[in-house]
Amino acid sequence: MKPIIELSENDFGDILQFPLLWRWNSKTHAEFSPEQLQAIRPLTIQAASKLHAALKHLQQPGGLNPSETYELRKINTEQNEEEMKTWMDDLPIAADEPIVISWSHELAVQTKWEILRESWSDFWYPSSDDLTAIPISSDWALAASHDGLFEWAKTENR
Repeated sequence: MKPIIELSENDFGDILQFPLLWRWNSKTHAEFSPEQLQAIRPLTIQAASKLHAALKHLQQPGGLNPSETYELRKINTEQNEEEMKTWMDDLPIAADEPIVISWSHELAVQTKWEILRESWSDFWYPSSDDLTAIPISSDWALAASHDGLFEWAKTENR
């Protein structure tokens, strides 16, 4: 499988400088363990922009692009927390699979699926965030829109 993006050590920034760090290290939001924080690696603005551009073909207004994806699964976050957890747990993704998460052309991180799966509501905020998560292998995509729709699908790897 062709990777969605090639990353080198130069493509990562300092988590202490990452604009969304407050979501994971604040008494008023969430306090991730040092191990969890170490597993979240912010991309530089240049790498985030490159990733955001590489993901464009997967998205369309309203969700994932059906001409680029298949086996679509959906859930709305209006479901209760237990239903969201079950939905995330049922996705066919290995816990340690490396993924990249993009919020915009300036904000992206690399982490492991289990970090996002267990703490999805710390990565995605309703009414403000649209995010796309994809493994480096790019064989699936998860999109979360600001209106609460989460979609997961396999992708036509390019």
